[in-house]
Amino acid sequence: MRYIRKVTALILSIIFCVALVVGVGIIYAVKNVNVTYIDYSGNNAEEYAATRANLDKLKGTQLIFLDLEDIEERLGDNTLIAVESFEKVYPCTVNMVLRERMECFYTRRGTECDIYDDRGNLIRTVQSAQAPVNQLDSAPDILIEAEDEFIVPLAQLLSYFKEQFGALRSLVESVTVTPGMETAAIIKLRSGMSIAVSDWQEDGEVKMRKAYGEYVQSSDSEKVDGLITVAA
Repeated sequence: MRYIRKVTALILSIIFCVALVVGVGIIYAVKNVNVTYIDYSGNNAEEYAATRANLDKLKGTQLIFLDLEDIEERLGDNTLIAVESFEKVYPCTVNMVLRERMECFYTRRGTECDIYDDRGNLIRTVQSAQAPVNQLDSAPDILIEAEDEFIVPLAQLLSYFKEQFGALRSLVESVTVTPGMETAAIIKLRSGMSIAVSDWQEDGEVKMRKAYGEYVQSSDSEKVDGLITVAA
């Protein structure tokens, strides 16, 4: 009898565990996928619709195990849309923000140009003997002359520039990190002025604030061919 009671208790325990797993699986299955899309150009309705349909396929998956990689896999090979943020709201909802990836920078190898977004992530490669024209406003993109490893941190530095100066592509022509002089970045403005930033990967926000303070005090002639040097 003792053996039967043990077997019965084991079976009941197994049944309980199975019921618990199934119940949790049902409760925490994704039922709602809420998507907000940040659109700059209004030209990607078709790409967004396809992406939205792919994201709806997350329904039924387990919210507990959902991560950014799962969401990005649903974007597939779409180079025009990126995940800005996502939030899991238990028990069954995921909220996410998608954004249009807008071109901002380019690098050149002969007549071939790699186009990057404002975060420094590659969008596409084009054949162009001229500076690529931005699809949003038909203005030139910013030339980056640096090794590939510096593209993302330079994009971050220039995001601080934009915060302080209030604009980016309309003001900046190029940014250069010369081989052998990797601690210095030269930001050349379209007006002709240059900003030399020492140890540019450190305290970028503070240095761009200091650069802007010097810029607004510069004369018109200095803004044509002057140089601002920012150091720690």
